[in-house]
Amino acid sequence: MADYYTQFSFALKSLSKKECAWLRELLDTNPDDVVEVKRLSEHIGPEIKNFDVESVFDFWPHFEFEFELEGKERTLYLTSSDFGSPDQVALLVHAYMRHFKKKGVMVLRAAYTCSRSHTDGFGGATGFVTKDGILWMSSIEEMVEKALEGEERQSLEKLDLHVQITRQ
Repeated sequence: MADYYTQFSFALKSLSKKECAWLRELLDTNPDDVVEVKRLSEHIGPEIKNFDVESVFDFWPHFEFEFELEGKERTLYLTSSDFGSPDQVALLVHAYMRHFKKKGVMVLRAAYTCSRSHTDGFGGATGFVTKDGILWMSSIEEMVEKALEGEERQSLEKLDLHVQITRQ
């Protein structure tokens, strides 16, 4: 028998006191309270339709978090050393970017590992989060494989991102 792990580490930096208080309120959401989960879902917005709400919020938050104040710099660390949910982190970061109208793209990375050398036990994913949505790229290998098999171009478009792999 083998143990499978999902590991990641992400930081939201340069947070204001107001942003920290707002994030803390979301992180303190009680997953058993329907009203609180509805409020959290509303903060996430339309992107929530791309997730199974019951399973996403069954255990909230399914990652470790820590607020750190160093000088005047406030940072929120979102991590997992074993069984965290990168989907939940992406949804939280998306809600933060929507609420505070943040521009740009934040990149989340997750590693999938295994306690034994199982061929299906290792991999990863990269999440691109904006105020408009979330794009997970865990299927990049499939795009490369298809391109190598002779399909000339593989592309994926979502949000304002365009990923293309071309075999020459």
